[in-house]
Amino acid sequence: MRVTTFVIFIYFSGLHFLFSQTCITGSVTFNTQAEVNSFVSTYSSSGCKSIGGDLRISGTGLSLTGLSFLDTIKGILRLEPTGATAISVNLTGLTGLDKINSLKVRKITNSSLTTINISSFSGYIEIRDCDNLQQFNFIPAAVLTNTVSSMIISNCPVLFGLTSLNSLQVCSSFQLSNTGIINYTLPASFHTATTSFYISGNQGLVTLSIPNTNFTTPTLTMTNNKKATTFSLNIGTSENITINDSLNSLTILNPSATQNFDILSLKLPKMTSLAFLSNINTVKDLRIEFNGTTLNELTNIDSLEKLTLENCPNLTTFGGLHPDIFHLNTLKIQNCASLLNMAGFSQISQIGYLNYQNIGFGSLILTNNALLNSVQHLNTFDIYSATVTGNPNLNFCCRLNSISWPQYSNSSNNGTPCNSFTNLATYCVDSDQDGIINYLIIVPQMLISISSTPIRTESEMCVMPVQFQSI
Repeated sequence: MRVTTFVIFIYFSGLHFLFSQTCITGSVTFNTQAEVNSFVSTYSSSGCKSIGGDLRISGTGLSLTGLSFLDTIKGILRLEPTGATAISVNLTGLTGLDKINSLKVRKITNSSLTTINISSFSGYIEIRDCDNLQQFNFIPAAVLTNTVSSMIISNCPVLFGLTSLNSLQVCSSFQLSNTGIINYTLPASFHTATTSFYISGNQGLVTLSIPNTNFTTPTLTMTNNKKATTFSLNIGTSENITINDSLNSLTILNPSATQNFDILSLKLPKMTSLAFLSNINTVKDLRIEFNGTTLNELTNIDSLEKLTLENCPNLTTFGGLHPDIFHLNTLKIQNCASLLNMAGFSQISQIGYLNYQNIGFGSLILTNNALLNSVQHLNTFDIYSATVTGNPNLNFCCRLNSISWPQYSNSSNNGTPCNSFTNLATYCVDSDQDGIINYLIIVPQMLISISSTPIRTESEMCVMPVQFQSI
């Protein structure tokens, strides 16, 4: 009997020892110092070294010195209050901590998060709503050499130091918004954001550079950085780029020969040149806002489907498209106050398209272009629909007679001949029934018919006449 009792005692003692190494399998929250002290009293001498879930520190000013026996948090190290009031966190007690999965920081009053002895990190970093945080040096730079699932730093208005990120290579999504960073060059090792790359609302940001020549992300957004003047981007591949900032200089280098931008949206109201577009060959949907007088950089883009020129107040000259572009699904020109005509678009023979159900999509949109007086350069026989409004000087518009679906179209607040589709039927006529539109134009206080010289009247507008079967 004595032997049997001894064996059973040894068995349960060993079992206790094995379980004690993993400590708690779930998560732990510390709101009060009493909760910290109780945890230390229960586990510090038991051989416990890890927490299987999250460690959440939610109380302010807690002393964590008794937690030095912990070396692993298998879940998230969460530094955040349970309510709305920000907390102060003292991490000096976590000197033994070596491995964490992820880090989440929210509403702390600390001015810095400094390095503790982290050697293994595999999850995500999220830092939000820290009004006083100036430096983030929490994860040693050498640890961030592998994939980080995401990096989100948001609403930390005085944060200017990110030395922890110096060796970052890959993350699924990278977000830097509403921080105090002024000049930032991403690590040269950083080459991939597998989901998105987002830079927004950093009111002091002046320059941003992505130096890696093979940088890849499906979606890049840079917007609302009020002081931003310079952005330099080496691009390996990216499907969607949106830049909406007060930049004076934008450089997009090294686009892949097979690069295919689904959307390239450039809202750059201070820039007067878009020379970098000459480096790009393939864009499906191109949206441009800038302050230049000429736009000659689109002739290398060979697969354009949609083009938007919007808020280009000084644009007078459009230098044309790639010679193989004859069809656009959508052409939109809006708020381009200095543009006089559609020169540069003469090669376009079709706007819009029919799907497999024979339903039309796409359109010609010309709105609020103060000096636009003619669309006759547009050598288009097939337009699905059109919205042509707010162009007070537009009087030459017989091309709009080629609209397939006028019931889905609108022409208003233009010059009299172009002010409605009813007016078009009146002023654009084939008076001699030869299939050639003869154009009648309103001149103040008189109506002049130029139907007797139809070819000459069109050529005087620098375009050839268009033939129609009927009006």
